[in-house]
Amino acid sequence: MIKTIMFDFGDTLAYERRPEYLTYYRVFKEVGYETELTRFKKAYYEAKEWWGIEKKNGKIWTERSRAMFLERIFYCLDIPINQDIIEKMREMFPHLSAMRAYKDAEPTLIELQRRGFKLSICSNVSSDKNLLIYLKSANLDKYFDLLIASGTVGYEKPNPMIFKIASKLLQTPPEEMAHIGDRYDYDYQGAKVVGIFPILIDRKGVYKNINCTKVKSLTELLNIL
Repeated sequence: MIKTIMFDFGDTLAYERRPEYLTYYRVFKEVGYETELTRFKKAYYEAKEWWGIEKKNGKIWTERSRAMFLERIFYCLDIPINQDIIEKMREMFPHLSAMRAYKDAEPTLIELQRRGFKLSICSNVSSDKNLLIYLKSANLDKYFDLLIASGTVGYEKPNPMIFKIASKLLQTPPEEMAHIGDRYDYDYQGAKVVGIFPILIDRKGVYKNINCTKVKSLTELLNIL
C-alpha cells in the first residue's frame, strides 16, 4: 500500500515562466552590470557547455556549482571576477526565478493530502533552501512534509542513493512509496531501481513510445494511487 508520494518539482509541479538565461541576465543587471542581451546569452550557453562537461565528470549541481557557473559567465564576458558580487548574485537568483504551478498541481495535492498521503519532494536542485524559495514562488510550499534537494544530500537522480536517503528520512520503506516525475531516465528508472513505484508525467507526449505507468495530468494520479 502506498503511503508516501514523492514529486519531482521542475516541469512536474511547476515550470519557469521565462528562459533561465533571462533570469541570470536580470540578476546580472540588478548588481549593476550592463551588456547586450545577445552577448550575455552567448556567454550563458558557453557556460552551459562548460557545466555539461563538469557534469559528465561526476559533478552535481550545488550552490557552489552555481557560483562557479556565474564565474564562467563573467569569464566568457571578459569581466573581472568579484567574489562578493558572485555571492550576491548566487543569493539573488532563486528569488528572481519566475516559477508558476501547473493548474493541475494544487487541486491534486489538496486531494492527496485529504486522502491521508504523506507528500514530499525529491528534486535535482542546488539546495533545499532554494527549493523552498521556488515552492513559495509557485504557492505550493504548504503541502509537503519533507523537501529533498540533490545539492543538499550530495546525490542526484537517477542515483539510487537519493531515493534511499528519501526513504530513510521519510521513515517509509520503498515499497510504500511512489515517485512522480517528468524524466523517464532520472525519475522513473531511478525510483524503480530501488523498489519505489514510479509514475511518469508526460504532458507533451515525449515518451509516447515507452511502455510504463504514465499520466498526462497530475489529476490522473487520483485514479492510480
